[in-house]
Amino acid sequence: MFATFAVASQEQDPTAPLGWAKKEPVQKVRKVPVPELQSIVCKNNSQCYAILNDKVVEKGNSVSGYKVSNVTASQVELKQGNKSWTLKLFSLDVKK
Repeated sequence: MFATFAVASQEQDPTAPLGWAKKEPVQKVRKVPVPELQSIVCKNNSQCYAILNDKVVEKGNSVSGYKVSNVTASQVELKQGNKSWTLKLFSLDVKK
């Protein structure tokens, strides 16, 4: 009986007001913005590389917590968890 009282008294502050419970610390989620697509370079239309946030990346690489799932001549596909983003090199329809 004494052992049970000793454990219970260590978990509760005897000077705290009645009904007061210690709050658990809240973990803040830090959101990282989607990387900025700056350029795409392709070698013989087979292997494409992208420049995201001043870093050269290819399919399978990660940048700022986002995984590069595909790189084509005109767009880059990113994934983070179960969400995906498509970054296009030119958002406007450019005509020659």
